[in-house]
Amino acid sequence: MANILLACIEPLFSAGASSALKDQAHEVPTRVFNGAAAIAALRSTAPDLLVLDFMLPDTNGTEVLQWLRQSGRNLPVLVLGNDYQPHFIDLARQYGAAGYLSRSEPPEQLLLAVRTLLSGRTFFPRHAFEDVSRRPGDRQESRLLATLSPRELTVMKQLAQGNPIKSIAATMKLSPSAVSTYKTRLFQKLDLHSNADLLAFAWRHGVAPAAGLGKMHFASGQGPRLQEFIEMLPFPTALRARDGALLLCNQGFADLHGLSRQACLGMEIAPNGIVGEQLTEQVRRGYLKAVADARSFVSDFVAHFPQGPRTVRVWGVPHRDESGQVLGMLCAIVDVSDFDSEVAQLTQAQQRMLSLRQLRTHFFIAECKRFEEQLSILEEQLADLAKSTPEAASLRNPVGMLKRHTELLLELAELDQGNRVPLPETCDLNALTNQAVETFVRRYAASVTLSLPQTATCAWMDAGLYGELLAAALAFVSAESSANLHVEARQEYRGHGESVWRIDVNSQDAGLPFDRFDAHLGLARRLAPLIRASLTFSGLPLRLPCVIELQLLSGPEPSPSPPA
Repeated sequence: MANILLACIEPLFSAGASSALKDQAHEVPTRVFNGAAAIAALRSTAPDLLVLDFMLPDTNGTEVLQWLRQSGRNLPVLVLGNDYQPHFIDLARQYGAAGYLSRSEPPEQLLLAVRTLLSGRTFFPRHAFEDVSRRPGDRQESRLLATLSPRELTVMKQLAQGNPIKSIAATMKLSPSAVSTYKTRLFQKLDLHSNADLLAFAWRHGVAPAAGLGKMHFASGQGPRLQEFIEMLPFPTALRARDGALLLCNQGFADLHGLSRQACLGMEIAPNGIVGEQLTEQVRRGYLKAVADARSFVSDFVAHFPQGPRTVRVWGVPHRDESGQVLGMLCAIVDVSDFDSEVAQLTQAQQRMLSLRQLRTHFFIAECKRFEEQLSILEEQLADLAKSTPEAASLRNPVGMLKRHTELLLELAELDQGNRVPLPETCDLNALTNQAVETFVRRYAASVTLSLPQTATCAWMDAGLYGELLAAALAFVSAESSANLHVEARQEYRGHGESVWRIDVNSQDAGLPFDRFDAHLGLARRLAPLIRASLTFSGLPLRLPCVIELQLLSGPEPSPSPPA
């Protein structure tokens, strides 16, 4: 079923809603209680539906909806409110919500709303779409309408249908100047100021059907209400027939294409000239399939409008009649050019940084290898010199330290390049740990007490990476000194072939200050994710105690070790 993000200010409602949704096999992995958390969850997850409380603290519901719109996310949103206040319902629709529900409704209504939105339809209370003829002021318009003569009504109907003056004159057998006179009278009597005003007036009062809606059969008054709804939307929107032909659009859509509304009628989706021929066919096939499947669709492409090329996201939702039959699609266009441009700039900047980093890393590795070779030569020369001059033997220690640090830096650089790939095999963890500790003791002349489990602990592990991780961690906590360390390892079986290997490192000596820029710590932290390990320093701001934990797949079942 669906993955649903629930953002609600009321914990009790949130818990009840989550339980009801889960009973219907939906997943509700995240519940948040403020707007900032909702946006953060939307950045990191991709839910199928957002149930959003309008009254969230800090960042309210409208701001979350606005963020969704600006980010170009095509996510259905069900808005929750205290009750059915027209103001909030209008706000929800204006900001792109697909549904509105009062929190006082029973769970059955919530589940119905969720099902409706997931099917690509909208869910608003009936009075959100009240007939516009019931608005205050319509009685006055009705009285004005009654003052028109039959000839003036005919001219009004012809104009509302988009017919030009010359065509009306020919149909009514009048001169064009006479038709112009009737038009002037209409504007004066009805207190209209533009063709758009006349068009809306005619649709509101049923003088003429909404332009282009002849291909659809609407319930009484539905066409004018739909036009009013589309006009309220803040982005270019159009109603299209099943074959994709444009039937109705708002002024934003017409302005975007540089045409009049009348000229937009019949326009196909993504027409040639605005997009290429191949893309036109691709978008058209996607639209027809969405209509056939009665589902919503989303398509991103570059369109060439009169204002210039823009990256747009076209989305559509099925438009249905009262019986549920799909009549066509309600489609909107969202300009995502700025977002697309920002993504492109960030991508280019990232690529430049990656290229520069790779170049510097290659140079660094090459120089480190040359330096390491020179140190090896110097080490051999000092060994020969020490045979005849014993005082020279003391010079070998700092050279050896320089060589170890160079090796450490090379390992870090190779990890940065992703050159280390884990190759797990069945290993004896006791033997590996003992070997790593012995290597550390020889290299740093440290004193280490090691405590291992009494059983032969086996697991799948990359032996080399494990040894390097443990040696780097011990070198960090001891700061390469002859510290007295106590290392205790133990294994905890979790079942299903999994176990946790834990190493506690501590000391009776005073711990050293924590240095987050230490190279050994950097190496240990880079190695840890490669073998599913974690490092914890519970004694901050000191380096000890330190805990290393590894999540392992167990090898053969552990068996008791033979008596010593």
